[in-house]
Amino acid sequence: MTTLVTNTQLGIFDASKMNLDDFGFKLLNAALPLLQSTPAEQIPIRQLSGAIGCVPSTLLNKLSSYQLCWQFIADKCFSYWLDIRLDKCTQLADLADCLYELAAEQPFVWRLIFEYAPDQAAHLIDHSLNRQQIVCGALSGLIRDNSKVNSVWYMLFGFCRLLVTNRLDSSDHLVRYQAVKYDLIQLCQTNKS
Repeated sequence: MTTLVTNTQLGIFDASKMNLDDFGFKLLNAALPLLQSTPAEQIPIRQLSGAIGCVPSTLLNKLSSYQLCWQFIADKCFSYWLDIRLDKCTQLADLADCLYELAAEQPFVWRLIFEYAPDQAAHLIDHSLNRQQIVCGALSGLIRDNSKVNSVWYMLFGFCRLLVTNRLDSSDHLVRYQAVKYDLIQLCQTNKS
């Protein structure tokens, strides 16, 4: 099965490579192009279901709520990103680049994965926090002093959050990121052997 999802080099958006049933494939194939230009909270259920080729009630019957629909998408994107990118990071700089590239190239997917909407139910907020903890676990494997893991994550998360919410000047965010990455590496000195 082929997909017209996107041509991004990250690979996270190639729904054809994800282990999905037919409906999951259709859902991701419809949602990912929408997330190229619009945050999830601004995509109405009618727009998403129309992109799938079904009515909103079909979407709700499959996933029981619209919020769970977005959590399904976030979980599948994160799992795929974890497999193709995060698990291959062997140094702190690699992991930082991995997060930065996702935030810079696909800001609305980054937000869907790592943030939560204010109107989400508490159990859905836990999903985004669990995904953040997985990244922190990967960081702890790359940083000699584990007491610095949370500080490193907060620096990376904070920078990426500024980036995805357009609070950084687009002409120099790469230069600023390089400075942040340099500071992180200096903070941590070396990775684990």
